[in-house]
Amino acid sequence: MKLKLRENDNLSKIGNEEIGNGGNSRLDIMLDISTGEIWSIEFCDHESNSWEQYSDNDTICIGQAHNYYCEDDSGNDLDYLMWTIEIYTPDKDQNKSEFFYGSDEYSTSVDIDEVLETISNIYNKKED
Repeated sequence: MKLKLRENDNLSKIGNEEIGNGGNSRLDIMLDISTGEIWSIEFCDHESNSWEQYSDNDTICIGQAHNYYCEDDSGNDLDYLMWTIEIYTPDKDQNKSEFFYGSDEYSTSVDIDEVLETISNIYNKKED
């Protein structure tokens, strides 16, 4: 399956643009297994038990992403974002991650093509 991220999706901006209200937002990463389209849905409070229900069996939640500005010891925002992208196992157990990407103060860029390749490798195994 060839995957394609929706144009201008928040997931592609996670390394260089704050998503929602930063540390209190999350993106659920969605996949349409019939078309290979990937997109994200923003939820403003990642601690709450919120989700969007799809009645189409081909649309599944495959992971989550977060980002936030780092702060110095005085609480001032620094010039870079920290981010995480977590991809779930195909058995839909959201307590187990198949793959986890994250930034640190030395490496804050996101290679979204690498993330898409990982998703393709994980979810294509399911179809074999």
